[in-house]
Amino acid sequence: MDAKEEIKILENHFKEYDDICNQLDEQRYKWTELKNELYGIKPINYSGMPSGSSGKDMTLIFLERIEEVENKMRCLNARKLEIQEKHLKEINYLDSLDSRRIIREIFLNHHNTSDLEKLMNYNRSNIYKLRKDAYSQFANLIQKWTTLDSIG
Repeated sequence: MDAKEEIKILENHFKEYDDICNQLDEQRYKWTELKNELYGIKPINYSGMPSGSSGKDMTLIFLERIEEVENKMRCLNARKLEIQEKHLKEINYLDSLDSRRIIREIFLNHHNTSDLEKLMNYNRSNIYKLRKDAYSQFANLIQKWTTLDSIG
């Protein structure tokens, strides 16, 4: 199996996790936008309004929308943690501690190669070699698991 196939297998394996992370980012952006709009609302002078006014206060509308976004974020975070736990258990099947760390940092923590250089205190060529080995080992494990799932 060549490197492109290995990367494709790994990206497909972590696709659901990445999708949830992207959805969380979108919800955080919505939350920030709603908060900014909420702080921009001018207070309403209720003294001249009739007591039976049926209009809803804009502040309440924004607070309800913020609460909806926060609830979505809670659900997404719970699902993200569940999937992350599953992936961490799978990553622990790798023999090398460096391979485990590389897969975890790249696919779960979304770090790039230069981040790994700083985190692991290795030079670029060592990181590339370790990353290649980790990708190969983990892609082989994934293929083995999918083969066993299709048989059993």
